[in-house]
Amino acid sequence: MKPSKFLPFPSSFALPSSARALSRIAARNVLRNWRHSLASLLSLVTGFLAMALFGGFLQDVLSQYDDNFPRRGMLGDLVVQKKGGAEKLREDVWKWSLDEKEQAVVDSFLAAEGPRVRSRVRFLEMSGLVSNGRRSTIFVGYGLDVAEGRTMRGENWEWNVVTGRPLAQGDSASVVMGQSLGRILDCETAAQGNIVLPKGGYIPEERPWTCPPEARFNLQVTTEQAQANLLSVDPVGFMDAGLRELDNKYVVVPIELAWELTDSKKVSRYTVLLAEGESPADFSARLEAYARQRGVELDALPWKQHPFGELYRRTVSILGIFRTFVLSIVVTIAMMAVFNSILKAVTERTREIGMMRSIGFRRKEIVMLFALEACYLALLSCAIGLVAAVSLSWGLSALNLTYNIGIISQDIPLRIAIVPDEYLFAALVLSAVSFVAGTLPALKAAKMSISSALSTN
Repeated sequence: MKPSKFLPFPSSFALPSSARALSRIAARNVLRNWRHSLASLLSLVTGFLAMALFGGFLQDVLSQYDDNFPRRGMLGDLVVQKKGGAEKLREDVWKWSLDEKEQAVVDSFLAAEGPRVRSRVRFLEMSGLVSNGRRSTIFVGYGLDVAEGRTMRGENWEWNVVTGRPLAQGDSASVVMGQSLGRILDCETAAQGNIVLPKGGYIPEERPWTCPPEARFNLQVTTEQAQANLLSVDPVGFMDAGLRELDNKYVVVPIELAWELTDSKKVSRYTVLLAEGESPADFSARLEAYARQRGVELDALPWKQHPFGELYRRTVSILGIFRTFVLSIVVTIAMMAVFNSILKAVTERTREIGMMRSIGFRRKEIVMLFALEACYLALLSCAIGLVAAVSLSWGLSALNLTYNIGIISQDIPLRIAIVPDEYLFAALVLSAVSFVAGTLPALKAAKMSISSALSTN
């Protein structure tokens, strides 16, 4: 009998009984039938790339949120407020703010914790009218501890303004406004060019802005005693408040100026950034117990559990659903493409299967042979896909491209994170898809009678 053009062994071949021999035959068959292998290979590589790049993109988006909320937004690890204040502060900012006695309790605890606390920032929320002498509009914002806020923002967000200078480089009567609010007040606040750094944050340099020379900026608020108070202020910079709706009315001032404006020494909340490795839950329990012993009821919530973290929680939930949806589509398309290519290959090799049966191969050995071929293709595809995914991730991130998602006021850097877990997951999923796609058609063909298989055209 002449050797089959499909089988990589001579006519004197003795039936192998070991899996090692089947593995060698499967590897040689992948090379011998390279046209069919190439179609399956391209399908698997495309599927791997789609899963890896999409997973890396979503991971980077989540990492930006993880950086923006605790660092850029200065939420730290814990948000400390009067008990119930997280939900009720907006109803009555003065009733649900911390008075000086309550602040003293918090400060004494934080001082006693020493190196466990990297930074703490006090905030006082306020709202009112801001005017440039010709037009007025509503503002919302807060006063904060400027130096401590700069520490909490860290290296990436130490320079947190789009144009001008950060609040830390102004005087006690300085304010930073949202860039959209600046435009409402006739100021030119747009930065020229791409100012976003690849690692996040802005290029730390003063960028120009202009306001009408006759403009005189005033903040007017209602004090704790329900009286109107007005102060002249000097804008030193304009920032991106994150959301367009908020950017239209965002104002930040030093907490000393907020106290002067509101004629109050109260604090709406503390945020606390803990040392590396500290447990927010344990720290929160100790703080609440310490305050309770001194007659003060506090809520110390991790920022993800606080109402401030609602946008984060919703975003994570939506991205999770989106990831599952896209992953399902990618896996389905990859499975259909691989299944069709392998089915075609198995169909065209039916006579080969019949010949293998005639010389003594058992059905399970034939099925194992095709399953091994599919696994080899999957491994090769994942190796190629891994190299391509890492290269594309590095390349796209290095281009420093940006995109806008509508509700965000500032463009976001387009980056693809390199996530080994995503690559492993893609490899496992596509290997399973390839194994199923290779096994089922071979199982069907192996069940045919030898005469039927050999007579197949």
